[in-house]
Amino acid sequence: FRVNNDRLYIWDFASNSYQVFCSQPDCKHETFAQNPNTKCTAVMPQNVYNFNSAFIYNDRLYSIYQSDVNQFVVYEADTDGLNKKQVFTADVAISSLVDPVLIDGKLVFVGSIMDTEVIDVQDIKEHYQLCLLDLSDMTFNNYGEIGIANENVLGKDSLYLYNDRIYFQHNEYTQGSSKSTVEYLDINSKERTVIIENNDNTNVWQYDGNKMYYVISDNDGTHSEVYCYDLDEDKSELLFEGEGHVSRLYVDGDRIFYHYSIFGGEKNERGVGIYNTSTNEDVRKESSATFYGHTSYGHLILYNEQFGLL
Repeated sequence: FRVNNDRLYIWDFASNSYQVFCSQPDCKHETFAQNPNTKCTAVMPQNVYNFNSAFIYNDRLYSIYQSDVNQFVVYEADTDGLNKKQVFTADVAISSLVDPVLIDGKLVFVGSIMDTEVIDVQDIKEHYQLCLLDLSDMTFNNYGEIGIANENVLGKDSLYLYNDRIYFQHNEYTQGSSKSTVEYLDINSKERTVIIENNDNTNVWQYDGNKMYYVISDNDGTHSEVYCYDLDEDKSELLFEGEGHVSRLYVDGDRIFYHYSIFGGEKNERGVGIYNTSTNEDVRKESSATFYGHTSYGHLILYNEQFGLL
């Protein structure tokens, strides 16, 4: 699902089609601003809402909207979008800077609370909260603050729920120094445990079962190391290392797809690469394509196919 022009769209990978998520015949897909009596299932239930995300779980369609500065609401509907009704609301917004994850009916996300009582706009702070909503019974838990905007940078792809542990990554940057941390919160004891901590640039890019894939890059972007962390054994394994800053990691079997960039000195280059863990072969292809840094994993694989790296 994607949101476009205040309407919910669906991208069907089987047919490679992208269209408004509404099955009603002759529907003009009007928003409430255009028509207060609209019946289109692809538009928001109220004009003052903002779309956050939508997904199907247990044969039900769930849509999440921001309804106020520090509030979000959840609507449930049939899988075709009909019979929509509000089923939950919470006094926290959902941050768009970190991708939420849905695992076994539990929605893990970073909440956002703004200091609305502060008079001076320049003093308003956004507080990041670690949250979990269980769709099976609509129980909600806010596990507390994990950072403040402009003081902490949270990993966009770093949220994960495994064995009652919520994993997440955050980086703190100050003038002349940085600190990267990966940790987990036990949802039963509420205790936080650090598993990775260093002064380099660390980014978590993917989880697969009990595996977490992450990259550690020098702060000057000259060298990167790609690791796999075993969540059961609590230990890391170095997969490969290479020149430049490596990002947008995606692991598929023996192949690790990635972006890289090399800047400074006589060499300025960016592009895509594939590392084969079974043969230790690392193939890179320079590219100036605009997808760099702004693409989904699927697009990254597609571009690698076009570059003839597979």
